[in-house]
Amino acid sequence: LEQRFPSWEAASLDQMLDRVAAEWPDRPLLIGEEQSFSYAEMAAWSRRLAAGLGRQGLKRGEHVALVLANSPE
Repeated sequence: LEQRFPSWEAASLDQMLDRVAAEWPDRPLLIGEEQSFSYAEMAAWSRRLAAGLGRQGLKRGEHVALVLANSPE
């Protein structure tokens, strides 16, 4: 990965996800018993989540905690 993404350490989490999704959009990122999500699907979900948080008044750089189940389902 370092050869493909030389400035990896300078990227934010959303930038890293977008880079990997552009390189391998259809590769699975999360695999569950009944469902899986590709890098492209997770990047799209991340952008939708960020947009929704922005509509709620959060600004870039503010911290957010997510409490999620340990499963993609």
